Amino acid sequence: MTTTRLEHDVKAMIEDIADPAMPTTGVMVTTAGYQSGAGSVADTYGIVIPELREPHDRDVEGRLMGVQQSVRSKVARLSELHVDATALPATGSQLRALNQELEIETPDGRRCKVLDLLQGGELTAPPEAPALAHRVTRAFDQPAVLLVGGEPVAAVRSVSGVVRELPIDPFDVTVGGRERLAWMVEDTLGGERICWFTADGALYPTKS
Repeated sequence: MTTTRLEHDVKAMIEDIADPAMPTTGVMVTTAGYQSGAGSVADTYGIVIPELREPHDRDVEGRLMGVQQSVRSKVARLSELHVDATALPATGSQLRALNQELEIETPDGRRCKVLDLLQGGELTAPPEAPALAHRVTRAFDQPAVLLVGGEPVAAVRSVSGVVRELPIDPFDVTVGGRERLAWMVEDTLGGERICWFTADGALYPTKS
């Protein structure tokens, strides 16, 4: 059956189901294009004939298809932790192993991790070079409370440790990309792109 004949059949089907109270528009989609004259028939009968196809280079010319970003980062490190306290629940080596769980509660009730307390204000902001190793000490006018796993274990006069930053190998991140674009729907009569489909199934309507 030719495309033109098929459009006549689509017109007849629309007329069969049309309801004056509910305007009806016929839509016929192809993945193989239309024969000569199909556009005139569709335009005459008011049938929409979009084409579903893979996009060509000319379809995406001048469009932003992806964004590439170079990431430069660094990671903070704390070592040689020392706690000046009235009683210690563990040896120094054990405290270093637990420094992610250590917290300080000040007399006014504020609580923070020892790690955050010592690193606060000591690290550099991008794109500055990583902070070199240096010892940081935080002393308390009144004894604070050392907590391990949320449980108080000692009264603390000061905490100190060596703070530094280590650079992380730079890497590039790409968002989008031409290869993600899988299909597009084009209005055969007007030549406008109606929408784009990405390889992961996302749909992006467009008027251009």
